[in-house]
Amino acid sequence: NYAIYEMLTLCSFGRGLVDREFLAGALRHATGMDYTVEDLVTAALRTITLERLYNIREGLKPWMDTLPPRFLEEPMPEGPARGMTVKLWEMVEEAYRALGWDENGLPTMETLRRLGLEEYRPRMM
Repeated sequence: NYAIYEMLTLCSFGRGLVDREFLAGALRHATGMDYTVEDLVTAALRTITLERLYNIREGLKPWMDTLPPRFLEEPMPEGPARGMTVKLWEMVEEAYRALGWDENGLPTMETLRRLGLEEYRPRMM
């Protein structure tokens, strides 16, 4: 959802107040083109994947997908997550799978084809 809001130049603090169908309808009315929710999701995935490919080209390595040490090492002092730390690598691996990237955070060839981004295939990570 964040990527959809960013693409439409909307404030992400409003995310959740307006559903994707409304956003697709607003875009249809603004442009006269027949946008669907699926079009918005695909555009968002293309954007995220292109950003990743750019970062890989510029030297990003998988170990750089991290948070500051205090989130990983210091347990939360209060609230529902009291005593817990962030299970970052579990979340990173899940995100990679959901985005169609391999275990190193590299978009798979299948993902690149599905998104029409084959020409941007990185040579190596």
